[in-house]
Amino acid sequence: MTEQQHLILDGYIRVSDTHERVEGVDEDFIGPKIQRERIEAWAKSRGVTIAKWHDDMDKTGGKLERPGLDALMERIRGGQTAGSRSPAWTGCQGRTCRRRWS
Repeated sequence: MTEQQHLILDGYIRVSDTHERVEGVDEDFIGPKIQRERIEAWAKSRGVTIAKWHDDMDKTGGKLERPGLDALMERIRGGQTAGSRSPAWTGCQGRTCRRRWS
């Protein structure tokens, strides 16, 4: 990728329910730390820069009104970032998502 083609994205992390769930212990829980590590690894492998991080903890994906998502979309509309990388936007959840990101 040339300097002119360098992609700058924002990272977006969302967890529906963090209540009493332990990352790395609960096998169905892909928490914020794991999501961030996987986004960072994906970005590094492709020479992509993650310019800013956004998150929505304890927010359902069924609603579009989320503070982190709203801030991300504002940055995209304002041309501050070319888009986002997020496990939540891969169309997978739970175990299926973990297999895709492994």
